[in-house]
Amino acid sequence: DLPAGSPYHISLGANNRTGTLVPGHRYGNVYLGPHSLLTMKLGNNPNTIYPVRMDILDLANHNARLTLEGDGIAYLYLREFKGRGSGFFIEGNASVVLFLEPGGAFDLHGTPSFMGMVYGPSATVNLGGGSTFKGSIVANEITSTGNVSIEYISLHAPGDIFFSYTQDTWRDK
Repeated sequence: DLPAGSPYHISLGANNRTGTLVPGHRYGNVYLGPHSLLTMKLGNNPNTIYPVRMDILDLANHNARLTLEGDGIAYLYLREFKGRGSGFFIEGNASVVLFLEPGGAFDLHGTPSFMGMVYGPSATVNLGGGSTFKGSIVANEITSTGNVSIEYISLHAPGDIFFSYTQDTWRDK
């Protein structure tokens, strides 16, 4: 369980601003402006889970990025993820799982890349532009427009039920 109380807010504007996400904390809106970097330090055990709760993770355009340092698994509990513009948004050797609230949204547009898992069985996933998604998606609805690249990659963590999903087929409406 994550601590209750008022959430922290992070807003990193333009011009190479930096900040740190602390595992186990609750954040409100997290905004990364152009050329900003947000770091989350994880341990060296690839089976250790590091949770962070936030309302909105907004990675704006022009190479805003989130770096995961270490080999652990970042569990990000979100209402909304916005990845736009260019650049790699999730970097590092760690694994990332985005858990979306019911009615939540994951939006990846422009030319960004994302590698990880999105788990939101009652959420919407929108991919557009020339974005690249590598990993797995569990969502109520998935839409894509433009020249989107999607590559299924199975993610594994011992004893974790969310990693037991396997590749399925697309359903057309």
